[in-house]
Amino acid sequence: MTLVFVSGDVLAGEFLLSTVDGDQVQGHRLVLRFDGEEIAVADCEYFSALAAIRSALEPRGLAPRCYGASRNVYPSRLTRDWGGMRAYRMFLGRPGAVEDLVSIFDDGPDVDPVSVQVQEEFYLEWTRSLDPTRRVAAEAAAARPSRRFRWLPIFNTRKGLTVPDPGADVASAEAPR
Repeated sequence: MTLVFVSGDVLAGEFLLSTVDGDQVQGHRLVLRFDGEEIAVADCEYFSALAAIRSALEPRGLAPRCYGASRNVYPSRLTRDWGGMRAYRMFLGRPGAVEDLVSIFDDGPDVDPVSVQVQEEFYLEWTRSLDPTRRVAAEAAAARPSRRFRWLPIFNTRKGLTVPDPGADVASAEAPR
């Protein structure tokens, strides 16, 4: 996997995926290792975990080059419930189809890495481009994301970086000691 700088330069990195199955929390753990650093996050599904890691990379001008960070890729509620490993490539005016499913960690010639906010804005633009009955269902699904598990903080184990989830009711997060 590669990380792309805003300048176009690239940096090698790797994602490590695992399952979290503790007494209080169950979900998925995603770790990004790059350039001697490590950023880890656990969430109920991988797409949200990837979004949290992307948010931590954005201030550095970095983005992973993968479908999960691409402008026109977003999961459905069903793919989130399945763990968030797959998402749909979206095309304005056309609902998602099985042939549009991609693995969020794969790269391809049509990957267009953008910020989390730009990706979410395109998702909303896509929902508005659909016919009214599909648009209402898509907007309702976007308003209530699938969160079956308690959020765990993101942390950089080598530099002590913490990034709290803006939607969580946790005031701050701490790196493990």
